Order: sequence, then structure tokens, then C-alpha cells
Amino acid sequence: MNLLDNKTAFSMLLAHVISGGRGEALYGNYIDKVKKCVPDLLGEGPFPDIYLECPLLGTPFLDVIIVFGKSVKSGGDKSPLVPDLDLILDSFDRIMERYPEVSGGFEVDTGSFESEVAGIHFQPRERVELLRDHR
Repeated sequence: MNLLDNKTAFSMLLAHVISGGRGEALYGNYIDKVKKCVPDLLGEGPFPDIYLECPLLGTPFLDVIIVFGKSVKSGGDKSPLVPDLDLILDSFDRIMERYPEVSGGFEVDTGSFESEVAGIHFQPRERVELLRDHR
């Protein structure tokens, strides 16, 4: 049995979500930007949870949140949205190996797409000791 790689699976998911004219109505003209920038963030390994968010009123845009609940490797891709992708994914891997209930990932906010990097999405759950004041 051939399994889909994460990039292909994401492309299929996105194609389904935007089919039937939903893409333009829900996400405006941001779909092409997401198609170009998100696949490099998916890595290799278990397919991450992906949340596609859009406003129900106002100007359409798309926020994409990618959450890894298990270890993930980059697959050697580079992304302009995450310059240190390998380093960040290795950090997630080490943390999740020790704390399986923790998850991490990235957020791409096309509503303010002027940002040149993706946000880091970290969910420590009950592991508050993993958080610290960075002031």
C-alpha cells in the first residue's frame, strides 16, 4: 500500500476544502499563497493536525495552524516562513519525546500576511514548567 506524503495529502485536503466555489467565498485570494508556503512546513512523519480558519463576516482571509502531536522531521525542505525549520522541528521532537502530551507547530496568518515568518504554535498543556518569562 502506498501512503501519501504530507505535501500531497495537504494538497488534496485543500482542494476538497476550496471546491465548489467555497475557496473564494471563504478565503478570498489567499489560497495561492497558502499552497506555496504551507507544504514546506509539514515535514515527514505523522500528518499534523491542520486548522483552516476564516472569518464569517468581513473580508475573507485564511489562517492556517499546523500542530504536530508526535515527532516530525523536516524532510530537508527550507521555507522562507521558518528560516530555522530543522532546528525548530528538532526542538519539538525532543520536547514531545519527553512530554508526549505536548504539541507544537506553526501558524500562518494571511489576514496580516505582511509578516515574513510563521508564528510558533506551542501547546504545553499541563506542562507549565516548559514555559518561562522571556522579558
